[in-house]
Amino acid sequence: MNDYGRNAAAAGGGDRSGMTSRPLVSVSTSLNMGPASHRDSIVWGGSGSRALQKPNARISGTAHAPTPRATPRTPRTPRTAVRSWLNIIRNTYGVKRLLVVLTNEELGFYEEDILEEYAIALGKSAVLRVDTGTTRSRGAVPKILKFLLGAFDANERVLVHCASGQVRTAAVLSLWLHHKYLLDAASAVDEINAFAASHQLRREASVPRLLRLLNPPAIGASSMAFAPPSCKRVFHSDDQSGSSPHVVFIQTGGTIDKDYPRSSGGYAFEFGEEAAVVRVLRKLRLRDFSYEVIRVCAKDSTEITQSDREAVLDIIKNTPASKFVVTHGTDTLIQTAKWLMRNDIRKKAVVCTGAMKPQLFVDSDASFNIGAAVGALSLVAEGVFVCMSGRVVPAARASRNIDTGVFTIEAPKPSSAGVVRVLQ
Repeated sequence: MNDYGRNAAAAGGGDRSGMTSRPLVSVSTSLNMGPASHRDSIVWGGSGSRALQKPNARISGTAHAPTPRATPRTPRTPRTAVRSWLNIIRNTYGVKRLLVVLTNEELGFYEEDILEEYAIALGKSAVLRVDTGTTRSRGAVPKILKFLLGAFDANERVLVHCASGQVRTAAVLSLWLHHKYLLDAASAVDEINAFAASHQLRREASVPRLLRLLNPPAIGASSMAFAPPSCKRVFHSDDQSGSSPHVVFIQTGGTIDKDYPRSSGGYAFEFGEEAAVVRVLRKLRLRDFSYEVIRVCAKDSTEITQSDREAVLDIIKNTPASKFVVTHGTDTLIQTAKWLMRNDIRKKAVVCTGAMKPQLFVDSDASFNIGAAVGALSLVAEGVFVCMSGRVVPAARASRNIDTGVFTIEAPKPSSAGVVRVLQ
């Protein structure tokens, strides 16, 4: 067995980060099984019980080759092997929950119903199975993260397993680091692969696979949008009918998201982990409403870069959603809206909004503006708009009074033909 680090910890007590005050935990190279990374002792990845069918398979040791991919050419795995595998992961490695990412075909590689065996051994509520195909379908990714977060909150080790523990398992582990620890996609993938390599495990995590996991082919009540590698997402659905519009909020920072914690030197703004829109919508308990929040960045709008705007555009163009609200700092909000307008966004409605005071302030206009922006989405079919102070203005005609800071609409410019008629 390979010790994965002096600060690693066993599930069942103490600090869940795996960074302090727990006994050493060993990985299993024969089962390609170990933690997602050094920062997490709860969420593990590994292969299934077919790994026990390898010639001369050992449950511990570091010298043998990585777990091979399961194929239908090998004999179907008997119940005895499944039960032996369950005993190992429970009694030796402290696994209490299973997230299974086997395909329907792979489930047929076993003599018995392994999901039933899992449920008998661990309890029905401790087992979640998601097919590779349905991983990108309606509601699957939220279910995966809800299941992993439940294990984390209960401080119970959960094992994510596909056939070999290499590709689909690595994608789910990347998703976990990306979501829980706010790592960008590239960093999450690198951490998964580096940790595995340093402990003689094999993971094949990649940014494209992670993004495919996050990019559903059709919009659903809780589906996740495509997001560039630097993005973080939060999702929510209370859509009981499946018929309500799905709104994607794209967070870029600005005053609306600023927090002003009291410090020894007075007040100095900072951006917290939670978007203002999440706090606003959580309080409302809306029925039949689904949304997700994608953080592109958290910046003062004067620091927004061209690459930030391109990331926003990527999300709008590459997700199947058709309704978007971009929360943005007010100084360059119109500039961003006009830039988006010039980039040929079709059959999608985009409303850019912000706030003059942070949402955390009692007298903030954030909730008002967010509500107005969401309402505007039900009235417009496509185009880019600016919504501030109750006004919804097409981006092409949006303006701001420099002296008062009020967002207004520009008067239409007369056409050249109109000028000629006046002169005549």
